[in-house]
Amino acid sequence: MVESRQMFLHDVFYSFLPFAVSKLRGVLVIPILTKLFGPSTYGVWIQYSISLILITKLASLGLENAMNRYLPGADDTRLREDYYAVLVVTLATAVAIGLFTIIFRQTTAEFLFPTESGSTILLLLATASVANIYFVQTLQMLRSQRRIKSMNLWRSARILGEVGCLLVGGFFLNSIVGVFLGILALYLLFSLLLSVQAVSIVGVSIPRFANIRSYLNFSLPLLLSTVAYWVVNTSDRYVITYFLGLDSVGIYSVMYAIAAVIGTVSHPIINVLFPDLSELKKEGETEESQSRLGIIVRYFLLFATPSIVGIIILRIPTIRLISTSTIARDANLMAILAPGMALYGTFNIFIQVLKVEERTLLVGLLWGGVAISNICLNIILVPVYGITGAAIATFTAFVIGLTSAGWYLREDLVQIRFEFVRVVASAGVMGVFVLIMRWQLSPLGFPSLFATVLVGIGIYTISSYRLRTITGHELKYLQQKLS
Repeated sequence: MVESRQMFLHDVFYSFLPFAVSKLRGVLVIPILTKLFGPSTYGVWIQYSISLILITKLASLGLENAMNRYLPGADDTRLREDYYAVLVVTLATAVAIGLFTIIFRQTTAEFLFPTESGSTILLLLATASVANIYFVQTLQMLRSQRRIKSMNLWRSARILGEVGCLLVGGFFLNSIVGVFLGILALYLLFSLLLSVQAVSIVGVSIPRFANIRSYLNFSLPLLLSTVAYWVVNTSDRYVITYFLGLDSVGIYSVMYAIAAVIGTVSHPIINVLFPDLSELKKEGETEESQSRLGIIVRYFLLFATPSIVGIIILRIPTIRLISTSTIARDANLMAILAPGMALYGTFNIFIQVLKVEERTLLVGLLWGGVAISNICLNIILVPVYGITGAAIATFTAFVIGLTSAGWYLREDLVQIRFEFVRVVASAGVMGVFVLIMRWQLSPLGFPSLFATVLVGIGIYTISSYRLRTITGHELKYLQQKLS
């Protein structure tokens, strides 16, 4: 069990690599597109990105969840047959969605990309989605086999390639279409390279669909949660586009991208948590499963709480540094979005436990409830309060989701002992020092902003240790497990 827990912590550690690279891409995208082209082009980038996510999630049919539920520990024959069956089904679905998009490209382009090059961008999107579904499903196969390090290296390398496409398309081609064309070529190249490793692991075989029915029985109820996940995280951008235009989408997306750092920290965690808890369930290790859930919740909140404080205090200088003063006028949105992202991250962790327990219908209903709340509130609030209404809708939807998921997991959660008041106190001490530094060093450039963040991290660590939020034994334990 000690070896299993060590592997778990190692896998979580390596899962943060693509997260860090992805955040680097997000930081670079904002100044490249907003400073070179303005907020409307950044809005086009956001529309492309969230539409690619939607097509990929629909085409996947939730089958990546089934692979991670049933393939851990599977023999070579089942691994090979099930992987190729999932690949054929999802690729066929992606092609069908892409053809539908192309057939109705004029209407779709007018809604998604109301620019002169909208139809071209839509065609590139439809083609890239097919390459993306192959890449994503193959990475999920690696994940099911606990090849976490390999999976995350592939993800990180492709994200860095996207950064290269942004730099070339932005600075040398001066064209957003050039950026998307480069990304398509990149996706095709990485799919080809990844297929070499996939074949070396599973071999080559004619797809056999003997288990696909049981896979779909598990995954299709999760398709509701998949679509709902997309609605919750991205549909507000479509509502803003409809009522306020691409400029407002660009401004709101800058705020959302910065605040979302908090919530998306849960993504590398759940990449490991779901297959890990699935394996523990097979072995009947209930106490260890609850223990690992407690570890994850504890350390996520240890990160999220000071992050909320820091983002709220440093929101204006941060946005001025990476974007424009015009966009910084709406920086107060982050005081709503940052706490909402912490709620989202915790909710996302809870969902993994329900999935392991095969309560997939409940997972779909929970995500569906959050999605319906979010989109209805957006439609009501955005026309009246603008992008502030979208932020309020997001926060409220995650309050509803977290409260509901927590109710169903109350028996597991009572086992978690966590002094949240001490965490808040430690974050408060850090916030005082950061606020003083911001006032003393104003206006903050990059060196002073970076120094302020480092000092904040140091103060939070010291205050957490002094208030016994983090103990010396705990730090030593983590160091041993990650060494």
